[in-house]
Amino acid sequence: KKFMIIDGNNLINRAFYAMPTLNAPSGEPTNAVYGFLNMLFKLLEDENADFFGVAFDLRAPTFRHKMFEQYKATRSPMMPDLARQIPMTKNLLKLMNIPIYQLEGYEADDLIGTLAAKAESEGFDVVVVSGDKDLLQCATEKVKIRVPKTKGSKTVNEIYYAVDVLDSIGVTPEQFVHVKALMGDSSDNIPGVPGIGEKTAVKIISQYKTIENAINHVDEIKPKKASQNLKQFEEQARLSYDLAKINTDSPVDIIREKAEIYTKEAYAEIERLGFKTLSSQFKKFSITDSKQITEITQEMITECCGAFTCSVTEKGAVVFDGKVTEEKEDSFFSSDIKKITIDLKNDIKKLNERDIALNNVVFDTTLGFYVANAGKTPSETLNLETAFAMYSQLKNTIQEQEQNFIYYDVELPLAYVLADMEMYGIKVDTAEIEKYAHSLDKKISELSEKIYQMAGETFNINSPKQVGEVIYDKMKLGTNIGKKKAKTLSTNADALLKLEHPIAKTILDYRLHAKLKSTYADGVLATAKKDGRVHSTFIQTAAATGRISSIEPNLQNIPIKTELGRNFRKVFIPEDGFVFLDADYSQIELRILACLSGDKTLITAFNDNIDIHTLTASQVFRVPFSEVTSDQRRYAKAVNFGIVYGISAFSLAEDIGTTVKEADKYISGYFEKYPDVKIYLDETVKNAREKGYTETIFGRRRYIPELLAGNFNTRSAGERIAMNSPIQGSAADIIKVAMVRIYSSIKRENLRSRLLLQVHDELLLEVFEPEKEIIMQIVKSEMENAVKLPVKLDVDVHFGKTWFDAK
Repeated sequence: KKFMIIDGNNLINRAFYAMPTLNAPSGEPTNAVYGFLNMLFKLLEDENADFFGVAFDLRAPTFRHKMFEQYKATRSPMMPDLARQIPMTKNLLKLMNIPIYQLEGYEADDLIGTLAAKAESEGFDVVVVSGDKDLLQCATEKVKIRVPKTKGSKTVNEIYYAVDVLDSIGVTPEQFVHVKALMGDSSDNIPGVPGIGEKTAVKIISQYKTIENAINHVDEIKPKKASQNLKQFEEQARLSYDLAKINTDSPVDIIREKAEIYTKEAYAEIERLGFKTLSSQFKKFSITDSKQITEITQEMITECCGAFTCSVTEKGAVVFDGKVTEEKEDSFFSSDIKKITIDLKNDIKKLNERDIALNNVVFDTTLGFYVANAGKTPSETLNLETAFAMYSQLKNTIQEQEQNFIYYDVELPLAYVLADMEMYGIKVDTAEIEKYAHSLDKKISELSEKIYQMAGETFNINSPKQVGEVIYDKMKLGTNIGKKKAKTLSTNADALLKLEHPIAKTILDYRLHAKLKSTYADGVLATAKKDGRVHSTFIQTAAATGRISSIEPNLQNIPIKTELGRNFRKVFIPEDGFVFLDADYSQIELRILACLSGDKTLITAFNDNIDIHTLTASQVFRVPFSEVTSDQRRYAKAVNFGIVYGISAFSLAEDIGTTVKEADKYISGYFEKYPDVKIYLDETVKNAREKGYTETIFGRRRYIPELLAGNFNTRSAGERIAMNSPIQGSAADIIKVAMVRIYSSIKRENLRSRLLLQVHDELLLEVFEPEKEIIMQIVKSEMENAVKLPVKLDVDVHFGKTWFDAK
């Protein structure tokens, strides 16, 4: 027999923050209810328990509040939309005849602990489901604690029996509560013992087993500070134990009734809440007749516009509608069949290996979640079993948010573009890489010897700690000697540049060469496959702004501000008979800022091809355009780009090497000459604070919860994000639109040229020599006309026999 008890508050909370914003036809928020039901059905399917129930906290004070008035006093109030969904969830559970356990004066943990202990004593195998690790103290050989955790785009479950608690934490479940009592718990406002963290608490309890025994041997405890604090706060430790200990003798009994989940009343409520596709899944739990199952599966397919769910496994099998099939591949991959995927780019690649084209994909749930919830982590519902339900909900959300263009015209087709780019890869000259790596090795050795001579000793230059000890302790560089220990002084680039000693610049020079050697020369050489091409992976759903990122290797981060870094681009070469084309947007973010702010001076300057940095210098420094100095232009350039990122006077001063007062003067002068920019940035932050998100030119949203944070620094960071996101996000959208259109034109014209790389505002193509003229026209036209703006977009296009030559 098996008994399962679920922590209702914990799972609803997880669902609320993991799911996109959903609303019933009546306008009620429903994302937490919907996510909870999905998790519940998955648990019922996985565990197949004979009896089960859901435990909840009530708002009434518990016995712990009577012991300690400040218990849980530091917790933030529950979000209103979340609070509204708890009674909605309970109502559905009642309609499905699922037992609810709640009792005034007791927490859900107490009820769960009591029920688990009773069920075990009666011979049940017990499953406790909660993300709250406090319940680990209830683990035994027969009581399993199932802790859901989100990893990347998937949810996995950590499983803890008694032996697992001992293995992972170092104490038994019974001792775990003593550990928590010593270290305290800020979320529950359990005070613990000051100065004792988890590591020290585990060490003490693993040796002395209980708090009382530790108190009896307090003079033996190390470190000395922990001993002193435990002696001083022993009563607080005892109180913390009483607060942390789960009451396994609460007045509650197991309800032994088989839940009849499918009832007319429950089905009607699910329909009322708008969970149409979920209602089809919902039915399956009470159906045993194979004919009924077939009818319901067909109903799900009909609701999803005749679409099938598609995923390709690592073994090459095709999974759709929950069956593994190979017999029906031909009919399934017919272009007439609509398909829903959960990882479109990888499915395209896997099927390409089997010479199968994946056509007529109407939706991808991962991309859908990304567009609807930029900045959030997908929940466990992003899997094959729930793709139908996610399709329906996300489709509606995207439409309500007016993001159809971003999703259907940009992100969905872009998956095909990126899949092809990954499959093609980019050719490298391995002999040139080895030559480059050899020259770096030689220079690294020279710089090492130079550093050792200046320091008067050898040490690990790659260790920030050892670098700090040498330059701050031994050489006495810097101004903070005597105030802080060397290990607390920074050895980053900003800190080293402030030191007036040649060793600082030499260390930075060493770091540059070492990074180029390990990350790029060795890294690219290691990933070059047998075909002599590097196949980077392009991540479509990582950046909240909409930017594409590159990994394994990251070809977007090759340093190009130094000649040494730029030279590395020489190792990338085209195939025989091909040539590289590099196309780069000119100052696209500043052009977007001009458009969004509507500043006429900036708009006119860009359209008349006036150098924007010289113009800004002329405006801010009040000198004629023709008399602007190179330094003034450099300062103006830093201000121009800094404004886009909400730069502070302090940061600008650091960038251009001037005082904070002078930098503040430059920023004020900029806003005086471009007042519409100031108005736009202020309004953007204000609107984002009210709505909770910003939007790009195309309507892509970015949610910014930092704007409502209590912490000043976090809130300020949110304001900078709000200023920058519409600009950087619009630039990302524009180049994505251009990529999709360039790719479509190449396919339509049946050309041999292909897209290879995207580096933010830059595209690299491998162009078949006879197609140079037509590809140049396609690229320039599609990039410059990706969107119609008051400011024209300008694209620089160059050909070359290496990436270096084409830039």
